[in-house]
Amino acid sequence: MLAALRAAGAQPEVIEAARPAGASQVQAFEVWPENWATLEAFLALGRCWTWVAPAMGDAVRVGIASAEIESTLRLLRVKRRARREMFMELRAMEQAAIEVFENKG
Repeated sequence: MLAALRAAGAQPEVIEAARPAGASQVQAFEVWPENWATLEAFLALGRCWTWVAPAMGDAVRVGIASAEIESTLRLLRVKRRARREMFMELRAMEQAAIEVFENKG
């Protein structure tokens, strides 16, 4: 919704008023050039998380299926010889993200 307001030319105070409660401002961060492709792949996998919903409690993210990672790397045209290393880097990012998600609740 915020993007739609911006695209429509809404005033900054209108956009800020529409921001969900508790939403923080986006913070810039540095990405080393050698990590850029892995970050792009991780972001491309953003909708590929596997969720588990226990009978009692909230649904939680448990990871990204290996097949999703493999097909994403192929679609992004990552060279075959670089895929294994990037796969391992993505798994490390996935684990770090899971830890963050667990601490948000």
